[in-house]
Amino acid sequence: MGVGRFACVALPFALTTCSIICIMIAMLAGITNKNLYMFELDTANLSVSSSTLLNIADITHLPTDNSIGAQVGQAIAPNSHNYTADDFGLADHYKVNLWNYCTVTGSKQNCTKGKFDYAATSVDLDSMRAVVQRISNLPNGTLPSELKGSLKTFQKVHKWSQVVYIISILTGALTLLLGVLAIFSKGASCVTYIVSGIASTSLIIASIMASIESSVVVAAVKAVRDAYQVNARLNTSWIATTWLAVAFSLGAGMFWVFTICCCSTSSKSGKKSRRSRGDDTEKLVPTGAYHRVDDPNQKQGAFTHGAVPMKPMNRGNGAYEPYSHAAI
Repeated sequence: MGVGRFACVALPFALTTCSIICIMIAMLAGITNKNLYMFELDTANLSVSSSTLLNIADITHLPTDNSIGAQVGQAIAPNSHNYTADDFGLADHYKVNLWNYCTVTGSKQNCTKGKFDYAATSVDLDSMRAVVQRISNLPNGTLPSELKGSLKTFQKVHKWSQVVYIISILTGALTLLLGVLAIFSKGASCVTYIVSGIASTSLIIASIMASIESSVVVAAVKAVRDAYQVNARLNTSWIATTWLAVAFSLGAGMFWVFTICCCSTSSKSGKKSRRSRGDDTEKLVPTGAYHRVDDPNQKQGAFTHGAVPMKPMNRGNGAYEPYSHAAI
């Protein structure tokens, strides 16, 4: 493994790690960090009149002609009463998170335990309607229609948001595991890139779903803000965190591609090339046929047709060496 390959893999590995950290921060909001939340509902100044809580259309046992409707309206008017958050047992603020929610009354904050699909029980419209009817003594009392639709949307979408966030964190962790193997193999880099793409796609879907469900509830509450004296706001810090995770994940995916087509997994290629160049220089030694010096076609001290000139040599001690290299 070369240093270049390690550096090539290190960048997408670091970006994937940053993405997972951002996902964990967003997912654990309200559990480890109780100051971070998806959106907040402000019910401290809630004021709902009894006439608003009564849905006349639900009184099916009464005739529907205008005279009866007018009589019912006149009967309710003298008993009109404005109900506050205290009447319904509501806290001043509600901080809604992915796995739980926190209530704030004064300076006291309480958070529920993290639970999968907690919205199915916490946002129970039938139970809410029963509370309204019990508190107001109106058997046909109901929630404001503007809020019912948004709460139903939140209830249905929130569960699937949790599911997709789980998928994104698991595939992100798998990307890190495969990223270690990608240091040694381009094949592993290819698999890592595919898994990274799944992680990015699931994270994008999760972030979109979470942003939409939060925006729908906040928009619905703001639509009745003046009528019921309630308010809601998105937490831009949480939204920024989940989309920052998306940005890191997409960036990692781009650099995982480079680990497939670039950055060799072996550090021996340089040594091989240097060795081959050394071998070439060694092969420069002439390998032509030998000729006698007295060959009329051979000039002493020069190569002719690849031949190396040779000449007899007497060492002086009686030993005789018939040929030796000369003029090389």
